[in-house]
Amino acid sequence: MAWSRLPTGRFTGIDWSRPGATDGFDPYLVWAEADGFAGYRQQPGRWLPGVIELHAGWTITAFVALASPRFVRVRKAYTGPAALSGLRFCAAQVGREFFRQIRPGGRLHEVVKRFELGLPAGEQMRDPAQPPASRPHAGAQAQETGHPAPLLSGKVIGLIDDSVALAHANFLDGASLPRIAFFWRQDGQGVGHEPVSMGYGHELTAADIQHAMRANTHGGVCDESGVYIDLGLSALGRVSPGGRVRFHALDTAQSHGTFVLDLAAGPVPLTARVANLPPGFDAPPSWERPDDDASCRPIVAVQLDYDTVLDTSGGSMNVGVLDALLYILSRCGPDAQLTVNISFGTLAGPHDGSS
Repeated sequence: MAWSRLPTGRFTGIDWSRPGATDGFDPYLVWAEADGFAGYRQQPGRWLPGVIELHAGWTITAFVALASPRFVRVRKAYTGPAALSGLRFCAAQVGREFFRQIRPGGRLHEVVKRFELGLPAGEQMRDPAQPPASRPHAGAQAQETGHPAPLLSGKVIGLIDDSVALAHANFLDGASLPRIAFFWRQDGQGVGHEPVSMGYGHELTAADIQHAMRANTHGGVCDESGVYIDLGLSALGRVSPGGRVRFHALDTAQSHGTFVLDLAAGPVPLTARVANLPPGFDAPPSWERPDDDASCRPIVAVQLDYDTVLDTSGGSMNVGVLDALLYILSRCGPDAQLTVNISFGTLAGPHDGSS
């Protein structure tokens, strides 16, 4: 085996072979520049996605004020009212100048503690300066003028996952109305508004879901597949030559996000569906709808970008998950009591708690 010195990055301009050069950076960025981003299907353009950690004492608002939009773009949610007080982490798109400014002598050297590469593919590679209406996936509903529905209060369930069947009967309330108050898919498929606070993807509200359900209700029965066809989330007629669906389809026989949300917030407890429970196990006596908080409260669901899901290493989840959490917070009022479930993880490491 022949060993080669780490190169000088074409995007960052950093000589990775220099002692201490990798401090403050994750190995995925170093590897990507070493192999010319060969594993990401495309070369970076003007911007790279990633997660930034600031030194103690700095806030995202102060960081954005000091940096320049010429080389740092931070989504509005990180500086808006939903951002947690003292937040020192944010997802961002950065240009080449960013890496010069975080070196010794640069204006951001004492501000930025660490940069972690996001997935340089799909929606994360969109030019943040490009207006939403000119993007290929945007339709007539792509512009959002403000919050499309009141912010949620009280107890709220949040979910960050993949393929959430938003019109499933288990996610309706006692009046057969959607419990999913907000649904944000991070890729460019389907219909809906592009959330101003995030700058990409499509959002649906409970009213949007209910409208599609009413349009597909016949004889008092809702055709769930018809709902997903109308919302552009159906697999019908949209399969690649290899037989694989190109995106998250919501009308498949099974899906991870639907299963997880049903376990977390569905109307039928898991114990009611398990056979041969041991004697004395506290299982409910019937299939009646329970009245616990998890089964009754509104839901904010985020469907991760498909490129993130396809990366089974989990190494590129950082931007999508952090954006998802800020989106969920942005749809909740200050008095909301929020519980968020994410059942995704990384395949890297020994899985013994040490990685």
